[in-house]
Amino acid sequence: MAARRAARAVWPVVLLALCTPAASIQVSVGSDEGPASATASYAFDHPTDVLHGATSESLYVDDVDSSAMNLINGKARDDVRKAEEARKAAEAKKAEEAKKAEEARKAEESRKAAEAKKAEEARKAAEAKKAKDAKKAEEAKKAEDARRALEAEIKAAAADAQAKAKAEAAAQAEAASKAAADAAGRGAAAVGDPHLQNVHGERFDLLQSGKHVLVHIPRGELPEKALLRVEAEAHRLGGQCADMYFQELNITGAWVEAAKADGLSLVEAKQTSGLFFQARAGQHDDSHWLKLGRVELKVVHGRTEQGLLYLNFYVKHLGLSGFAVGGLLGEDDHTEAMTPSEACVERLSLIQSANGNDHRALASVAEASLD
Repeated sequence: MAARRAARAVWPVVLLALCTPAASIQVSVGSDEGPASATASYAFDHPTDVLHGATSESLYVDDVDSSAMNLINGKARDDVRKAEEARKAAEAKKAEEAKKAEEARKAEESRKAAEAKKAEEARKAAEAKKAKDAKKAEEAKKAEDARRALEAEIKAAAADAQAKAKAEAAAQAEAASKAAADAAGRGAAAVGDPHLQNVHGERFDLLQSGKHVLVHIPRGELPEKALLRVEAEAHRLGGQCADMYFQELNITGAWVEAAKADGLSLVEAKQTSGLFFQARAGQHDDSHWLKLGRVELKVVHGRTEQGLLYLNFYVKHLGLSGFAVGGLLGEDDHTEAMTPSEACVERLSLIQSANGNDHRALASVAEASLD
C-alpha cells in the first residue's frame, strides 16, 4: 500500500521534472498508519533532448518502487500509441474522404460526359432527320413537278388530238357535202338545204342515226331536272346511205308537266310522262305551236314521194327562256353528229317549205331560233 502511495506521489514529480532542469527533489512518503513517516529523495536524469545544455547537477530519486515507474512508462507508451492510432485513423478517414470525393468527381465528370455525348448524338440525329426530310421534300417536289409537266403534256396532246379530230371531221363533212353536191348534179333524189339549224343560224346535216338531244334547258342540267328537253330518234330509210328522217320525238321537262296540269292533252302515245310523237302515227293537218314555259315549239308530220313517214321539229323564242340552251339546236357541239361514217359519205338533205309545213319534203327538218 505504501508503494502505491509513493507511486501516486511520484507522478506529479515526474511531470515537473520533465519541464524543469535536472534537480533533486525530496518527497514525503506516508504510510497506512498515518502521516508521512519518511522522506524519499528522487534524482531525475533528463533525456538527452531535455538535458541538452543542462548543468552538471544530478537528480536522484531514492527508494522508488520499480512497479510505479513501470506503470508510468506503460501509461506514457499507451498514450503515445493511442495518439498515433488516432492520428493514423484521422489520416485514414481523411484519405477515405478524399478518395470518395475523387470518386464522386470522376462520377460527375463521367455523368456530364455521358450527357454531353447524348446531347451530341441527339443533335446529330436531329440534323440527319432534318437533312432526310429536306431530301424527301425535294424529291416530292421534283416528283410533283414531273407529274404536272406530264399532265400538261397529256392535256396538250389531247387538245391537239381533239383539234385534229375536229379538223378531220370538218374535212370529212366538207367532202361529204361536195360528194352530195356532185350526186345532186347527177340527179340524186334528195336535194335542198341542210336539215338542221341551231340558235346561231348554223346549218348542218345530221349524218348519225340514233337518238339525239335537240334542245336541253338549262344547258348542262341533269335530264330529270331539266325545264325542257327534246330528244329525237333518227333513222336512214330506203337504203344504207339514204336520207335521214326523224321517226320519234320525246318532249319532257318541268314546263311540259306544268302545261299538262293546265289542260294540255296533246299526247299521241303514252310511252313517256311528257309529249311523245311518232312518224308512223300518220299525218295531221292541225299541227300548231305549243307554248311550254317561255318558248314555243311545233311538231309537223311529213311524207316523202315514196310514201315514207317522218317528223319535222321547230322551236322559237329560245332567247326568252332566261337560260343557256343546250342540244344540237342550242349551243352544244354538233361536229360528231354531222360526221358521216366511213361507209357512207353521201350528203343528206332536209328540205323545208316556205311556211315550215310542206308535207312533200324529201327529208326531215329541225330548226331553232332565239326570236
